[in-house]
Amino acid sequence: AERSSSLDEVLGKGGQVNLRKYGIQQLIPLDQFQHIQDSFNTFDRDGGGDISNEELGDVFKSMGLKPSPKELLQIVKELDEDMSGSVSFSEFLKLMVAPKFGSVGYKFVKSAVAGAQMVWSIHHIAIGLRLARGNNTAMRTDFWQVGSVRGENSLPKQGQSYFEVTFSRRGLAKGAPLNGFYYVGVCDKTVEQWDGLWRDDDRRQHMWGLRSETCDRPHKALKEKRGATFGATTRGGAPEKPSRGELCGPAHRGDPWTDGSSFGDRDVMGVFVDLDKRTLFFYKNGERLDDMAAFRGFAPDSPLYPFATLSHPDSQATLAFRPLPPNKPSDRVEVSAGGTRAYYSSWSGDYKSESFDVREGSMTRA
Repeated sequence: AERSSSLDEVLGKGGQVNLRKYGIQQLIPLDQFQHIQDSFNTFDRDGGGDISNEELGDVFKSMGLKPSPKELLQIVKELDEDMSGSVSFSEFLKLMVAPKFGSVGYKFVKSAVAGAQMVWSIHHIAIGLRLARGNNTAMRTDFWQVGSVRGENSLPKQGQSYFEVTFSRRGLAKGAPLNGFYYVGVCDKTVEQWDGLWRDDDRRQHMWGLRSETCDRPHKALKEKRGATFGATTRGGAPEKPSRGELCGPAHRGDPWTDGSSFGDRDVMGVFVDLDKRTLFFYKNGERLDDMAAFRGFAPDSPLYPFATLSHPDSQATLAFRPLPPNKPSDRVEVSAGGTRAYYSSWSGDYKSESFDVREGSMTRA
């Protein structure tokens, strides 16, 4: 199987990449070559150096694209010039650099690659944030106020998609609380202001996000031992309850979510969106946080984009597209042994009497 070459083998003068090695008489910028190479490596999940029919079909499904079996065979036929039964890097590169316009393969592969190369937008970012590492990492450079950033490309408008955001702060141990307003989720196209807290204004109506912790209790990472979860104990000796994150969206201004939903330094937060069923699930370090969707029934008026919010100087959020997780939500609603406790709800801060206050999900008489 053919493997994509190292940059040292193909890098020419002035940072241009010479594609003669691949049978293409053309020079392209280094960043464009890396974009194509990264996309191919995303497709080539088993590292075999080529893309099989099954891998190509799985990638299309993970991007919300639904070619029919006939279309999928036609795509492979168009790309597989040497009739090897799979697509090599040279064949993939030729499609991306000198595509055959109007072909079935061009239509579907270009759509999938655009999503696979998910980066933050330089045009939708707060003051005090800058982008690094090919624009897939947003970094906070000052302490002016809380700031957010949006993805450059929208999620597919149908089907299922999944992306991950990793948060970190300089000087913190892995799993340590971030101690601030750190959000991950999706927003629609109508959001135009990226500074400040979204939950305090109308932007909350256009976001579906999870905060790293609640205001009254910071994130606490629980340790794992022999398959059992254990952590600190209360003064009376009882196990301390796992910390929780906050949901923020049209019906949630900052409601504590399920136990264990908070996240800390270098935790990898996954967001699974199913626009066919209009549900959104959150993951932490590869594990789904709850069998019940964090948000359901939402119907955005515009395409959805990944977003992240940072609080402190030297904090950062790294965005990455990922294939659908193996433990993705099933077609049926799963209810845990906890029965009705598996369903999360809280008092509404918007629909209540003026004589009541709702704080941290609890209602009290004013």
